[in-house]
Amino acid sequence: MRNGRAICLGVLCVFFITSTVFAQSQSATDTIIEKIGESERRVRDHVDTKIEGVETKVETLSTQVGTLSTDVAVNKTNIGNMKESIRDLKGTVDRIWYGILGVFGTLILYFLKSWWENRGKADNVDTVDRLAEEIIKLTSAQADISAQITRLISAQAGTSETRNVAGDPKVPSVEGLDELADDDIPFTRRDAGETD
Repeated sequence: MRNGRAICLGVLCVFFITSTVFAQSQSATDTIIEKIGESERRVRDHVDTKIEGVETKVETLSTQVGTLSTDVAVNKTNIGNMKESIRDLKGTVDRIWYGILGVFGTLILYFLKSWWENRGKADNVDTVDRLAEEIIKLTSAQADISAQITRLISAQAGTSETRNVAGDPKVPSVEGLDELADDDIPFTRRDAGETD
């Protein structure tokens, strides 16, 4: 009997120990599974975050590539316009250069023709000098006449204001101006072929 009780007690102890160990192992297994699931969720969240960041960067790069493509197209258009402007400017510069060369050529031909026609005619230079002197004399005489007219007008205005009589016969008039101008102008008339 004692052996039967001992056996039963031993079986119960073994069963209790086994159930306790099994329960602990089951709890440990559940904990491990939860840890694994939590780690998996963290990894998935981390991977999803990284993927979203990469997708955002890809979208940004796509936008930048589109902008760069637009800029490249605009730059190509601008370069084409600049080339056309340079061609037009080159054509304008060429025309201006040809015009300058034409003017220089015309002047050279004119001076050569004048030299050929006037070679040996030194008296033409004297004639031009005399003509210049006469022009200077005429200009000086004209200035003198203008000054005399101004003085006469001032004198007439002063006399009229003093006497307060308009049209007084004693007031100097401009009638004798021609004679006065002819007397004062030292004018000498010469022929073009006359020499000193």
